[in-house]
Amino acid sequence: MRDVRRVAVIGAGVIGAGWTALLAVKGVDATFYTEKKETLDKGMEKVKSYLNVLYENKLIERHPEEYLRRVTPTTDFSEAVKGADFVLEAVVEDYDVKKKVFGELDERLPSDVILASSTSGLLMTEIQKAMKRHPERGVIAHPWNPPHLLPLVEVVPGERTSQEVLESTKDFMEKKLERVVVVLRKEVPGFIGNRLAFALFREAVHLVDMGV
Repeated sequence: MRDVRRVAVIGAGVIGAGWTALLAVKGVDATFYTEKKETLDKGMEKVKSYLNVLYENKLIERHPEEYLRRVTPTTDFSEAVKGADFVLEAVVEDYDVKKKVFGELDERLPSDVILASSTSGLLMTEIQKAMKRHPERGVIAHPWNPPHLLPLVEVVPGERTSQEVLESTKDFMEKKLERVVVVLRKEVPGFIGNRLAFALFREAVHLVDMGV
């Protein structure tokens, strides 16, 4: 896999904006994409807000404007993915939407560009069905929310994900983005973190029902 110098972030919500802020802070150029300009503008406001929080709390040394120079916002999909060495998808949690995005990414990008989904519980094996050329480069990189503050990332393979892609994703997250990475040996809905969180939630509800 190639050395990652530019990342395309697809999706301008909380996770996409968090990834973008983190990439900029870690010295990685990022293109920040969503279809609608209004949504993109709101996403950029989130990125700026996240960087301001980091700066105000002395978690970064330079002024936010210096980090923002690494971010290129766009509503043009072709421009967003042009020259990308790695893709972080952060669109809505819907299989049809994600499969459409991954199908197009797989069609457009060279085979050595890793396509990573930020999904918090959907399965890469299902998403890979839309990848007709190189499904082996599809992988999940689920960040704990918000990604610019919490260091945990779950890296989850699909049935067709290659070992090289799994290891390269882990290396990028650990070495470039300085994340704490948990690699799952196999996929399961909800992965590890959310399954544990929901188990605690169920127990809390049970305790309330018991009158505790």
